[in-house]
Amino acid sequence: MIVAAEIVGGGQIFAYLVPLIKSLVRWKSSNLLMKMENAPFSIILVPTRELVVQIEDPLNFTLGEVDIIISTAGILLRVLRQDEHIDIERRLIGSNLQHVVVDDVDTLIDITFCPAVAEIIRRLEVSDEHIQKNVHVNDPAIVQLVFVFATIPTTTEESLKELISTDQIDKMLTPSVHRIMPHVPQKFYRVGSQQKFGLLLKLVKYDLEKKHFCFIFSNKTSRVQFLQQFFRDQRIEIFVMHIQMT
Repeated sequence: MIVAAEIVGGGQIFAYLVPLIKSLVRWKSSNLLMKMENAPFSIILVPTRELVVQIEDPLNFTLGEVDIIISTAGILLRVLRQDEHIDIERRLIGSNLQHVVVDDVDTLIDITFCPAVAEIIRRLEVSDEHIQKNVHVNDPAIVQLVFVFATIPTTTEESLKELISTDQIDKMLTPSVHRIMPHVPQKFYRVGSQQKFGLLLKLVKYDLEKKHFCFIFSNKTSRVQFLQQFFRDQRIEIFVMHIQMT
């Protein structure tokens, strides 16, 4: 099992995609993979649909139909549960499975996602004997489990224990974890609730004058909708995205 962590925007996706694709090409050329439908070589688990699209895009150039499955936890778990009630030829088969990547783990192991991720790993039959260090990497019985972090909370190790044994872990951490990218300046404004929207409007108008792109993030859909109307009242058109739009 591998735990890898890198700064946001530091190339985590390609850090696991490139070795994964090289491994896939090597296995295909050696004819080790059985030609079966619904039998992926790799499964990449992510917390959001947006991240599914982000990861899928660089893969479109070369890969086959079901070599790699990219899914959110909820959808994949639904498929695995349905497998118990459908014909064998339509089930998701793990006979070719060599890699399970859990991306953005700091999100997926929180209290909301952790039970689903644990059930997925159990249903995929990724067990301790499948991830021992001292085995040949081309052994078809081995499933490599990779956890990818952008940040590592202090509760990470305890959370991982709920998913799988942490006795066999290779850690790959860069010195830049928990640091902002060096070319991104940061400012923190301490303001009261009455002054917050006035300051936000001032900052947005400054960016508009400079022809800069501006992104505003909120933790609630209702606040996004409020800000959309707020800026429209100021004759500033914005593009909004939130979960209720899909």
